[in-house]
Amino acid sequence: MKNPFPKIENKTLFLYFLTILLSLSLINLFILFRNYLPAVPDTMFYFYPDQQFNLSVFQQGFIPLWNPLIACGSPHLADWSSSVLYFPDWIWNWTGLSKGYMTLALAQILFGSIGFFLWLRSQEIELLWSFLLGLTYVTSGHWVQCWGLLPLIATASFIPWIFWALQKALSHKHLKWWLLSSLFLGIQILAGYPFYVFYTWMLVVLWFLFQKPSNVAISRLGLALLGALVIGCAQWLPFMDFWSSGVRSTPIGNFPYFDRPSEFLTLLQPDILGFPGRDNYPAAVPNWVFGDLYFGLIPLFFWISAFFKRKKQNLFWAWAALLVLIIMACLNFPGTKGILFSILALMNPSKAVCIFIFAALTSSALSLNSFFKNPYGSKKAPWVWMISLLIIVNIFWTPARLLHLVANPYGDPQYQTSVNQVRLLAGPHRVLSLKANTLHFELNGFYEKSSLGPILSFLPNTNMVSNIRSAGAYLNFTTSSFNELTKYLLKGFPYKGDLLDIADVGLLLLPQSLNSKKFKTVGKLNDNFLILNQQASGSMLYIPGSIEKSSRPEVLYSLTLPKSLWRQKVYLERNGDKSDLALEPARRDLILTGAERFQKPIGSRASFSRNFPAKGFVTFNESCAPGWRAWVDGKPEPILRAYGLFMAVPLSEGGPHQVDFRYEPTSFRLGAFISLLSFGWLVFGGLSRRRIS
Repeated sequence: MKNPFPKIENKTLFLYFLTILLSLSLINLFILFRNYLPAVPDTMFYFYPDQQFNLSVFQQGFIPLWNPLIACGSPHLADWSSSVLYFPDWIWNWTGLSKGYMTLALAQILFGSIGFFLWLRSQEIELLWSFLLGLTYVTSGHWVQCWGLLPLIATASFIPWIFWALQKALSHKHLKWWLLSSLFLGIQILAGYPFYVFYTWMLVVLWFLFQKPSNVAISRLGLALLGALVIGCAQWLPFMDFWSSGVRSTPIGNFPYFDRPSEFLTLLQPDILGFPGRDNYPAAVPNWVFGDLYFGLIPLFFWISAFFKRKKQNLFWAWAALLVLIIMACLNFPGTKGILFSILALMNPSKAVCIFIFAALTSSALSLNSFFKNPYGSKKAPWVWMISLLIIVNIFWTPARLLHLVANPYGDPQYQTSVNQVRLLAGPHRVLSLKANTLHFELNGFYEKSSLGPILSFLPNTNMVSNIRSAGAYLNFTTSSFNELTKYLLKGFPYKGDLLDIADVGLLLLPQSLNSKKFKTVGKLNDNFLILNQQASGSMLYIPGSIEKSSRPEVLYSLTLPKSLWRQKVYLERNGDKSDLALEPARRDLILTGAERFQKPIGSRASFSRNFPAKGFVTFNESCAPGWRAWVDGKPEPILRAYGLFMAVPLSEGGPHQVDFRYEPTSFRLGAFISLLSFGWLVFGGLSRRRIS
């Protein structure tokens, strides 16, 4: 009797098995991540709060340009990791963040895996190796440690898609592939991690020139890169604007990555040096996420073997990966103090790890392909099955070793109780928490027991999840105003001066109590004393007079002393030749909407309306930063820098007035217009069927 079932070849059977395995793995990860987060501090203390703030402002119908919740107010969209304009994140408007955060992370992981699979297929890699190494790419040591750091994996997931689209553009000579390349490059900018963008572009240029393209193709690549910059200018224009007026919170170049040869042993095993945070960990603890080079022993073997092959394409990727390793270590070499190395220090060489893994795995795939040209039904089939099995084991082993989950601390009932307590005590005022953010990593139960500690101390940025304003900050860049405030705070206890009052700090969470007439200890929250400042200013005030000082340091010194009479006089600086003491007025009138007293519907807008007794000033204690505009009764007015840190608008006469402040940086308005225009042009061009020679 004839067999009614078609014969299934080994290749098809194996791919069926892998597809089922992948599907079951994704389902398992989705179940594991439900209401959990990876136990990586930056996930809980930085990226999750950032996205919660984005979501809350979007749901009010505004774009989160300004963040009033940290650093006495700070530009938000301009912060390079905010990912405000990365549109896949907008799905949280429907799913919510607590349920959708890790779901989107899994989607990005799958997206990166598919992209790497397509990239390898475009290099004529066998289907089996493309499938297995596509999964290896997103389960490498660095990727697993970044699973909860969404801007990082979002930016890294576009790397293979960019190379795939450029390979198609070179091969098919169709306009749509060049436009798609530009689109992927532009979206990668919006994803929120410029370090990865920088190293991606560096490798793109090297790889493209290695193909010995024609001058026309080189010109098209230049246009594609230019188009990407145009698409992403709604993000990078405000960033550059902010960078020019902000201060980096960490000295550039002071990054302890790969400063010991032993750190490169992570190529062999992700936790070969132990678990970061333990007392005997012999490497850079603060930056351990970027210190893991591991991508599998089998791919590592084939990457090394590529150096002994004479195939041109394979040698390029093998040497490219080695070059990136050298770049990572270059700042530790003698004599690396020139201009080139200063640029590399600025872009933090260790963060080229994503490009290293991409190049090394591409080289490994090419080597595997050359060793096993026909992996099905050949004499080498047993070796193929054994290598495939070892790669599959590694795909599951790496996350099992590195991935540790913790219940989402922001959903904990104890956290909600603490939020209500702090919100009740602080009222509309700011909170200042000075508890040291000391984290001790332990594999066995640390996160389950201790992860709530920093959350319950309302350290920046954790206060953003509960919509509580803070005078502290944790940002890559900060306004100069915040730096000055920090210098003052570091002077220690007790705070006898008036600057905390002016900054509207109404509640302090400190490791010790304060005994003074100004501060009143009202209880404890875990290890923190809850201390009320009974002289906090409020957000906007009418001040009748003014006093001029010669410089900002003189202003701030005066305010570190008590009895500065700041409620009667606005402290201003003599303008002289300096142009940064006053922000330019808006170039248009404002259509007034009636405000009742103080009205602050969102962070980037505020209004103050009352019957003023005489001429004077209206002060607003958000950080004075370029992009703020002010109107009095709908007419534009310049903003003066008040008290060295904040803003003030003069009133020429008494009577009923309404003062409006809005944060409207020109860099964003211009960037958004250009980005939308170019994005529409790219979509229109991509739909065309035009071929190019």
